[in-house]
Amino acid sequence: MLIEITSKYKPTPKQLYAHQVKARWVLFGGAWRGAKTYWLAQHAKHLMMEYPGIEGLLGRYDFADLIEPTQLYDTFCSILESELTNEDYGGYHRRSSPINIRFPNSSRVTFSGLKDYKPGAGYGFIGIDQAEEVPPQTLELLNGRLAQPLADGSFPFYQMLLTCNPAPGFLKKAFIEKPDEDHVFIPAFPEDNPYIPPDYVEQQRKVLTAEDFKRYIRGSWDVFVGQALEEFDRNSHVIDPFWTWRDEQWPVYRGIDHGISPSPTVCLWLTVDPKNKNLFFIQEYTQTHKIAEENAKAILQLSAGMNIVGTWIDPRTATTAPTKEDREWSVFKEYNRQGVNCQLAHHRRETRFAAWKEALKVSAGRQHYLTHQWAAPRTYIFNICYDLIRTLPEVKRKEAEGTWGDDVLKLEDHWYDAGGFVLVPLLMQSPTTKPTALTFMQPSGKTKR
Repeated sequence: MLIEITSKYKPTPKQLYAHQVKARWVLFGGAWRGAKTYWLAQHAKHLMMEYPGIEGLLGRYDFADLIEPTQLYDTFCSILESELTNEDYGGYHRRSSPINIRFPNSSRVTFSGLKDYKPGAGYGFIGIDQAEEVPPQTLELLNGRLAQPLADGSFPFYQMLLTCNPAPGFLKKAFIEKPDEDHVFIPAFPEDNPYIPPDYVEQQRKVLTAEDFKRYIRGSWDVFVGQALEEFDRNSHVIDPFWTWRDEQWPVYRGIDHGISPSPTVCLWLTVDPKNKNLFFIQEYTQTHKIAEENAKAILQLSAGMNIVGTWIDPRTATTAPTKEDREWSVFKEYNRQGVNCQLAHHRRETRFAAWKEALKVSAGRQHYLTHQWAAPRTYIFNICYDLIRTLPEVKRKEAEGTWGDDVLKLEDHWYDAGGFVLVPLLMQSPTTKPTALTFMQPSGKTKR
């Protein structure tokens, strides 16, 4: 889309990028006061100006919310009144029932509540404010209505234009956990909006709960009461892959949680930046319905060319069973027999929990590996580790004797366990692990090199 140079609208860099994205589904926002509703109204206005005769739909789940002061309808009308006053644009016609606005070039936008939406005519664009409120089946129905041809027989670039605040469900799965080229998310935060008070964020920090501040001001999609690893932040911990580690042969460690079907077997690969001692989860393996021999061969193949230094596996794999050859067999022995040279991981779950907390915490004295901003974690996860990223923030704390204990509920914890198996020897001092070049935590809380 071309932003009209005659317009008074001066988009922020985030808004400008969101205007220019070529994807079927575009989701903009993720935090309060990120100027997401204003972006949606401006985008609709420019589409109506660019494509004469286009039919658009702007909606929200509840019609009453749609027409509230400062909400989408009011914002759209305010833009027209402040910007479309010169002779280049001419006037526009507003109709109240149903609410729609028509431009002199025959472009029209209809405002609708989506609570009881039923498929209607075809549209050239659809914009939905606070899309997390709308059921996914309604979003899919609307997507199917993008089919209007223009008066000259051509077709616009059809898009579902959405704004939201973080919430579980369809949007998180489609845009955050495993997006594709058809689903693009552009995060926007209060700091991206030049028209809010300078102390807005700090004022919200004072009045919101820690969970709500992280969700609505920091735009976190992973916050809930009882979350075990509240330190996890996609914006800080998840990064694009880079290959310095392979070129420079950084040391690589593996953690394996062997699963008995239907539970999956999980292996995580972690490498260490020798200079700054940052940790990077670089690869994951998840497989069900495979025996130990098959998993071991797959892990070896995926480890080709890596500088493998150590591997830790679930200590329960050491349980032995007799075989027909009258020799004791165990999963642990089978992995080693296949060439995955591993040792038994530390068995205490609370130590695993402490290792994850230590790995994810943000320290004021650390710089982010990629952005170089201060106050950063030491542990990063490549965004190709889909299952680890998906499940890590969903791990729940176990409640013990009325207080939160130092352990987690055993739900989808296979990736949590595999990561914990490798983090404990790298970050924690324990009787079963040997010191490495990393910093270890001492029982007193002091550290040693």
